[in-house]
Amino acid sequence: MQNNRTFPFTSIFKNQKWLRRSGAVLALLLLGVLFVNVQPQSLFAASIGTYDQCSNDDGDGFASGDLGCRWINGNLNKNNSTYFEGDATVQRVWLTGFAPGSTHTITFKYGTTKGGKHAYDFLTTWDWSENWITDADRCQDITGCTTASETTLDIPQDPNVPDSFEPSAPGDRMFVMRGGTLDSATTPSISSGSYAGDSETVITVTFTVGPNTGAMCTSSTSCDVAIWFGAHVSAQANWGTGNGAGSISGSPYHVSLDALDGSSIGQRDNQMQADVVTATPNGTITIVKDVQGGTHSQDFDFVLTNNSTITQNFSLDDDADGTLPNTQSFSVPPGTWEATEINIPSGWTLTGIVCVDPTNNTTVLIPTATINLASNETVTCTFTNKVTTTSANLSSFKGVARDKNVRLKWRSGSEYDLTGFNVYRSTTKNGTYVLINDAVIPAKYPGQPQSAKYVYRDFDVQPGTRYFYKLELLNKAGETLEWSDVVKVRKPPSQ
Repeated sequence: MQNNRTFPFTSIFKNQKWLRRSGAVLALLLLGVLFVNVQPQSLFAASIGTYDQCSNDDGDGFASGDLGCRWINGNLNKNNSTYFEGDATVQRVWLTGFAPGSTHTITFKYGTTKGGKHAYDFLTTWDWSENWITDADRCQDITGCTTASETTLDIPQDPNVPDSFEPSAPGDRMFVMRGGTLDSATTPSISSGSYAGDSETVITVTFTVGPNTGAMCTSSTSCDVAIWFGAHVSAQANWGTGNGAGSISGSPYHVSLDALDGSSIGQRDNQMQADVVTATPNGTITIVKDVQGGTHSQDFDFVLTNNSTITQNFSLDDDADGTLPNTQSFSVPPGTWEATEINIPSGWTLTGIVCVDPTNNTTVLIPTATINLASNETVTCTFTNKVTTTSANLSSFKGVARDKNVRLKWRSGSEYDLTGFNVYRSTTKNGTYVLINDAVIPAKYPGQPQSAKYVYRDFDVQPGTRYFYKLELLNKAGETLEWSDVVKVRKPPSQ
């Protein structure tokens, strides 16, 4: 009697119904194995330890309880945070469970505009404005963070943000990582919408997890990393009055953790309510360019900065051409600001800065005006320039006695500030000089940096008499610009 039941291979094929059922189950099992084997590590081994942002109370941390930052993954609002236009909210992500030495990507998405007004305009280093945060505070609740080595990566410049206020030099704006090495970052690009309405921008960072000996490794096969960066709060000083984050109302804007290794990881948003940036009204700084003696097409460069979070370069001129204005106003947060004329053109000098300040606490040290701006205050500073080489620089002035007259001739150096000449005469060098021309001798190239030759004949002269002459050079207002040196001429006796 046979105790073991066997199922010969041929008998299985004869039982077609059983085969169909078994095949279906086997196919599903094989598919499941294949599915598990092709998935990125991040979805099954790595996880999000935390993705949060710094609530900063009144702007420099909390006074009691949990001091410094209180890291939250909820909304920043006026009850827990104070951020001004030009500041940067501090963003932090902690990723856990990576294989040592493995390479990954992480994608961040941030709201760049709301209704055409600018929200977060670019990313920057985490301590852009919140440099009071301590190392222990930054690493709060992240295992091994305080002793882990740190690497940085320059953040590429956003082509949609003007170079004049998005710093681009190496080290100006950086991602910071502990537990791994930052390899590269893509150029920020708009992923949805446009600056005319609502828009979002994305950037993808590639990084390599550190070796299993690192301080943030929990075992020989599992390591963590942490990344910090700042999201810059757009400023009216950069985008124009009414176009900064402080002018946004209604719904919040955000920085989101959009993807890990190219796969979506659900809703991971750090949001900020619009009213966080409107607690303190801005003030206004107006810079005016004036050229002494009239107008000129020369362009002059300026920089306005609070030496911390906002720097704006701009240019002005003082002519009727609409290409550049002669005045520009900036709506900026209260505080200390410096307005400086930079790169003064060759042949020009900055002769003065005059500021109208209702609180009289602006100081001037050429080429800079230091402005202590209050909320709702308007300070206007006028920078006045003058051509260094003007019509006051005569190339020559000579006199020659003729039979019936004294012939005076001169050559101007530059006639930019010049409208004309008067000729004065005396019979003694230090005596009284009398105007002898009936009308102003007009300049040949008024308002232009060109030279010209001139001749004047004095017929009211007596033989054997010594005469002294000097020129009065007139500016565009008809006032004395300069006096020439004295020229001596002796009219010889009659033959």
